[in-house]
Amino acid sequence: MELKAQPESVRHIGPTAQDFREAFGLGEDERHISTVDGQGIALAAVQELYREVSQKDAEIANLQKQIEGFQQLKDRLAGLETRLAAIESSR
Repeated sequence: MELKAQPESVRHIGPTAQDFREAFGLGEDERHISTVDGQGIALAAVQELYREVSQKDAEIANLQKQIEGFQQLKDRLAGLETRLAAIESSR
């Protein structure tokens, strides 16, 4: 993206006003992006990412508990197998 008031060698990153208006339906026209709109979109994006990360953290914690439970079952099964082998070898 380049700005008309600057030389072509100066580069920026960001949406064009037309793309911004089409994506979010904000602003007074298709030639300008208000800083408050850009900041608002950025804040909304951060809030959504925070919500998604929090949800994933909860899912991860739940899966970790399940893994711990499976590990306990595996350990118990190994103990039972050992006891069964001892019983069978004593016959």
